[in-house]
Amino acid sequence: MTGHGRVLDAAIAEGVLVGFNATLISEATIGSGSIVATGTVVPAGYDVPPGSFVRATPAQATPLEETTVDPEALFERYSSGACTDPAEHHGELFA
Repeated sequence: MTGHGRVLDAAIAEGVLVGFNATLISEATIGSGSIVATGTVVPAGYDVPPGSFVRATPAQATPLEETTVDPEALFERYSSGACTDPAEHHGELFA
């Protein structure tokens, strides 16, 4: 899990990627291997199936295989925590 969102007593399975400013409300469940997009609000009691791409406010889930999202590329890029280093991603601003 990565990002600067709010997780309010939600259940998050292994291998979930949560985008910045996402909010997961109480009793929401995020299935394994899912990706929650930046700014998404997952309402109370919402169950996200494993392997889903979740976006919008309120949340809408779509199976990853029905999207153009490349989960391996996203997990590789963002799960390391390197995305929190702005100099790495915007070097021209720090020269």
